[in-house]
Amino acid sequence: MSNSKLNKWFKDYIFKKEIFFKDKKKLNLTIIIFTFQRPECIIKSAAYWADRPLKVIIIDGSTKILHKFTREILKKIKNISYYHLPNKSIPERIKFGAYKSKTKFTMCQGDDDFYLFSGLIESVEKFKKNNSIAASMGQSVGLDYINNKPYLFEYGENLKNYNIINQNVVERLNDAFKNYIPAAFYAVFKTKVFKELWKNIQTSSCQELYEYEHALRTYLEGSLVTTKKKYWVRSFQHKSKNSKIDGNRKLIFSEWLSNKKFSSEKNFLIHRLSSLISKKTLSNKKASTILVCRIFDLIRFNKNSLYQKNSRFFYFIIYFKKLLEITFFSKYLKKFKNSKYGIILIEKLNYCFRRKIISSKQISKVQETEIKKLLEFLNDCPI
Repeated sequence: MSNSKLNKWFKDYIFKKEIFFKDKKKLNLTIIIFTFQRPECIIKSAAYWADRPLKVIIIDGSTKILHKFTREILKKIKNISYYHLPNKSIPERIKFGAYKSKTKFTMCQGDDDFYLFSGLIESVEKFKKNNSIAASMGQSVGLDYINNKPYLFEYGENLKNYNIINQNVVERLNDAFKNYIPAAFYAVFKTKVFKELWKNIQTSSCQELYEYEHALRTYLEGSLVTTKKKYWVRSFQHKSKNSKIDGNRKLIFSEWLSNKKFSSEKNFLIHRLSSLISKKTLSNKKASTILVCRIFDLIRFNKNSLYQKNSRFFYFIIYFKKLLEITFFSKYLKKFKNSKYGIILIEKLNYCFRRKIISSKQISKVQETEIKKLLEFLNDCPI
């Protein structure tokens, strides 16, 4: 889609007279959206959150600043701030956003993801009921498209009743990482805690590490609880753009851990984290180092994920695909996957094997209405 058509839609949407999303409660919350080379996602997120009762800070690490016309529209949206920080890594961008946050609560959002407002309300309410927690997160759902039409599906079933609550710091870390689920990165935090978490997270060769270091720092601060409401809408529509300054997305943690090339980086990280644990637990440096190494092993051998349990047939498809990828058919498979027919087939397979959220009995009338409204917004959005 051309920039002119996209900007026209954005302008028409922002300046239309009727209110599309009608939120009744004001949230003392800032959402930090970190983005890179995806201006269309900035526009979509800005339109979704425009003039809603919370704050949004967009931190753009793209090489080029957003189009002037788009920036002019963003300036007119009272609750959204846009900053262009080229050549700054993900931790640096989030740290900058945390510094700018003036609300009581702060959280992160991926540029192509969304949050359901009612889910955010419940997560913020958790802090009123339990002031000692460090983080609160709701249930997640998946977002994808079939024939250019959006649909939501059950995603992250093992987040149900997932809580990491333990008074003992060492036991809490063990509980968190023995069956690790990436629940902390997109949780709601008290702003004071959020700023402390991101203050010393540094850029590394392996992009996965941001998540793990952030999770470890979260559980050092306190417990994490999940709510029953749907909350995080995880998008599968766009592929992320790679940035060298953010680290390698394709370099998985186990490879980084075992590769001698990254020994100095690994040793420096272990030193930083063990020092942090020593301060929190008053244990000696050796015991803290052993604990960090044990946590690394727990992450490396973790078989958990956010995905719902797949059917046997779907497991067979995944296994068959992996088998093809290691044979001489791999280059033909890659070519087919990127072809018009390959994309259509993958779309249809995904659609068939996913349980659609709108048919679920686990959502309230309020959330059902909210989900339908989100789908209406996405269907109207030309991106």
